[in-house]
Amino acid sequence: MLFDWPGFFLYVVIQTFTPGPNTMSTLANASRVGVKRNMPFALGIVTGVVGITFACGMIYDSIHQLIPQIKPVMLVVGAVYLLYLAWKIYKTDFEAERSRPIKGNTYLNGIMLEFVNPKLILYSLTVMSNYVVGVYHGPLMIAGFALLVGLVCFASLLSYALFGSLILRTLTKYGKLVNIVLALALVYCAISLFL
Repeated sequence: MLFDWPGFFLYVVIQTFTPGPNTMSTLANASRVGVKRNMPFALGIVTGVVGITFACGMIYDSIHQLIPQIKPVMLVVGAVYLLYLAWKIYKTDFEAERSRPIKGNTYLNGIMLEFVNPKLILYSLTVMSNYVVGVYHGPLMIAGFALLVGLVCFASLLSYALFGSLILRTLTKYGKLVNIVLALALVYCAISLFL
C-alpha cells in the first residue's frame, strides 16, 4: 500500500490552518502580548499536538495490530468524519471564531488547551487511522508523523500570530468562497481514502 502524501498533507494543512481553539487563542494572545511573548504558549500547543497525535497513533496501531479488520471500518468512519468537517467548514462563520475566549500565554496553558480540544483528538485519530497506520507501524514512524503534524501546526500558529488580522480579514471578506474551497478539499480527502 502506498502512502497518500497529497491527501495526508491536504488534510493536515486544512485542519491546522482553519480557525479553531489553537489558532484563535494564538491570534488573540499574539495581538495582546506580541509574537515573541506568545511563543511559550504556541510551543505548548505544538507539544500537546505532538503528544496527543503520537498517543492516538500508538493506540490505533495497537488496535490495528490486534484486529486488522478494523481498517475498513475506520476508513468509513474517517470518511464520514471528513464529510462532517467539510459541512462544518462550509457553515463556519469566521467572525464568530474571533470572539472565542482568550487563554493565558504560558507553555503549560498551551499544552493543557490540547487536552480539552476535542477537534485535536478526532483529528489525530483520523490522520493516524486513515493515513499513517496501515502503511507505517511502530513508535518511531508514528513519532515521525506526529512531529510532522506538529511542524505544520507550528507553521499555522506562527502564521496566525504574525498575519492573524490579515488572515481573518481575508476569511471574513471571502469567507464563503474559502469555506467552499476548503470543504471541497475535505470531500476530496474523504474520497481519496478509498482510491
